[in-house]
Order: sequence, then structure tokens, then C-alpha cells
Amino acid sequence: MEDWSREDLLNEIKDLEDSVRFRDALITAKDKENGQLRLQLESADRVGTKYASKIRDLEADKRRLYDLEDEYRKEISKLREAVAELGGVISKKNSEINRLEADLASVEDYSDKQAEVIKQYFNQIKGLVNGQR
Repeated sequence: MEDWSREDLLNEIKDLEDSVRFRDALITAKDKENGQLRLQLESADRVGTKYASKIRDLEADKRRLYDLEDEYRKEISKLREAVAELGGVISKKNSEINRLEADLASVEDYSDKQAEVIKQYFNQIKGLVNGQR
């Protein structure tokens, strides 16, 4: 550098300044690109957060639906048990009704026989009353 002329040094300074400007331009371009990438990343993060929230909500809904399904299955099971129990009660009541109907038939038959006996007595009494006259 000691052998350099003033013009060589000025040219070297100019070349270095140009290199610095070029480097600054590259840095500025990279900064802009990084800024855009940061914005895209932040936007993606917001979208990701939004969808993560939606996914959490959907998973919570899914758990609620499974819980509701379990409740319904339990209720259906209870209703089936009640129907089976009611079927037993109905069967018992039908047996009781059949027994009562049989008893009623017996009572009706007995009543018919009693009515026939009373009718015979009535006719006998009527015959006796008519015969005395």
C-alpha cells in the first residue's frame, strides 16, 4: 500500500465504498426478505393457533358427544331392564286376570245354577199358591 498512488488509494476507497453499499443493499434485501418471512411465519402461527383452538374445541365436542352417547346407552339399558321387568309384571297381571276370569266364570256358572234353583223354587211356590186357590 505504500507504493500506491493517491489515485489508486481513492479508487480502492471507492471500490470498498461500492462493496459496502452492495453489501448494505444485500443486507437490506435480506432484511426485507427476513421481514416478509417473519410476517408469513407470524401469520402462519396465528392461523396455526386459530386451528389449534378449533381442534381443541372439536375434541372437547367429541368428548361431550362420547359422554352423551354413554349416557344414552345407559338410559337405553335401564329402559330395556324396565321393559323386561314390566314384561314380567304384565305376565303376572295377565295370569291374575286369567285366574280372575276363571273365578268369574265359576261365579257366573254358580250364579246361573243359583238362579235356576231360585227359579225352580219360585215356580214351585207359584204352583202351590195357584193350587190353593
